[in-house]
Amino acid sequence: MPHLGEQTNQETASSPTNSSTLGFVNAPYSPDELAQLLRDFRTNGYCILPDVFTIPTVAPFRRRVLAATAASPTQQNAGSVRLQLPSSAPELIEPIRAPRIRSMLAAALTPEISPSRLTDVYPKPQATPVERTADLHHHPAGSNFHRPFVQVFETSFVINDSHAAENWHRDRYNEGEERGELSGFAASGAGDDIYHHPASVHLAMYFQDMEEALAPTQIVPGSHRDMSLYPTTVVAAKGHQQASQCPIKSFVIRAQDCVVWDQRCWHRRAPFSPRFAGDMRLLAIYGFNTIQQYPHWPATEMEMPLALAHAWANAESPEDAAYWGGKWTARSILAALVQLPPEKLERIKAELAQLTTPD
Repeated sequence: MPHLGEQTNQETASSPTNSSTLGFVNAPYSPDELAQLLRDFRTNGYCILPDVFTIPTVAPFRRRVLAATAASPTQQNAGSVRLQLPSSAPELIEPIRAPRIRSMLAAALTPEISPSRLTDVYPKPQATPVERTADLHHHPAGSNFHRPFVQVFETSFVINDSHAAENWHRDRYNEGEERGELSGFAASGAGDDIYHHPASVHLAMYFQDMEEALAPTQIVPGSHRDMSLYPTTVVAAKGHQQASQCPIKSFVIRAQDCVVWDQRCWHRRAPFSPRFAGDMRLLAIYGFNTIQQYPHWPATEMEMPLALAHAWANAESPEDAAYWGGKWTARSILAALVQLPPEKLERIKAELAQLTTPD
């Protein structure tokens, strides 16, 4: 059995290794591998998903993305250039078709819930650390449990040549933290004894072997649980003490890897130091949450990119429909429908007619 991150010939072939297709590793992570990824994610606030893409297909895909964006550059501050990937470009959603990405999202976002006892959440708060580790080891993917559907709510390619680093920031706070309340979460030290699952996560990939000079995303490990961990350049929020030092890690990952992080962690883009004129930093970033997380989210606030709408309209299962669609606008749904083959559109019309026919 290969070690975590190793590829084998039998496990990697999912699509032709040419410029038209980004290839995926189809073999799922083993229970031991997935358990370790989830331990890393819950402890540090991030984990690296190894060998998501087949190596020979990554560089051609990156070139295809840059070619699709090169026609529409926009100027940013200080003369830097940012390229835009069109909303209808299939490259926008192609990476998140990868089986290894979808296999761990639900486990990262939610506890496992027994179908016979919906209040029997996992891990149990009263469980000892040893018991929690054992449960995670034996049921890492929730094979005997129910999980809510996962949906993508953000699709973005950030492509630019800016040298400036981003400011440190977080995309979400712990419940009550923005009000200066510490109940339920640690104010300092190693963090709360009970793990609180994130409301949403970010997934990122670079499609090249990263190094510090290429501006990887940087993160403060553990800052999703320990609110005393602040980057030294951030002014401490009300009710918290600013740490004089805190650990900082860079997502220096391989071209075939992805990284998932908890949006409650402090993070930023590192400075970019191109080695020659024309270098561009390419980061694909996606946001995920569970459908149940936002039951009253106003549908009119979101517009579905056309590429995502097309994937949603062609979904073959409720899980796929939730993953690609979730809750979007009626206008977006119509935009998706007009892209369907005529025979599928007729099938949908027939199904709708059956649903609306009086008994």
